[in-house]
Amino acid sequence: MKKIVLLVGIMGMLGMMACAKKTATETEKVTEASTEIKVGEDGEKQENEAKNSSEKATEAESEAKGKEAGGKEKKDLTVISGTITDAAMYSVNVQGNDGKDYALNKTEKTDISGLSQGIEIGTKVEVTFDKDMNIISMVDPGK
Repeated sequence: MKKIVLLVGIMGMLGMMACAKKTATETEKVTEASTEIKVGEDGEKQENEAKNSSEKATEAESEAKGKEAGGKEKKDLTVISGTITDAAMYSVNVQGNDGKDYALNKTEKTDISGLSQGIEIGTKVEVTFDKDMNIISMVDPGK
C-alpha cells in the first residue's frame, strides 16, 4: 500500500513539473515574438515615438513627485495693495490702488496673521496671490 501511495505521489510530481516547464516555454515564445526589431523608416519612427513617450512620462512623473513630496513649485505670484470691498467665507474682493477689482479665493493655506483688524470691508491691505487667484497672504500695508 505504501508503495502505491509513493508511486502515485511521484507521478503527480512529475506531472506538475512537466506543466511548469510548458508554461515557461510558452512565456519565452511570447516574449521573443514581442521583441521584433524593425529597420528602416518604420524602425526610426518607432524609435522616435518611444523616446518621445518616455520623455513625456518622465516629465509627468517628476512633476507629480514634486507636488507629492512637497517640492517647491514655481508659482507666479502677484502683490497688490488696495481696499477690501466684499468678503465671504472663502472669497475676498479687493479694489486695487490701480483701479482694478480682484475676486480672490481664501483657502486653508491663506495666511492672514499679518492683518491687525482681520478681514473687514474698508480695510486697506496688501495681498499676495497666485495665478489661480488663491490668496497666499494678506497683511496691513507697509508690513
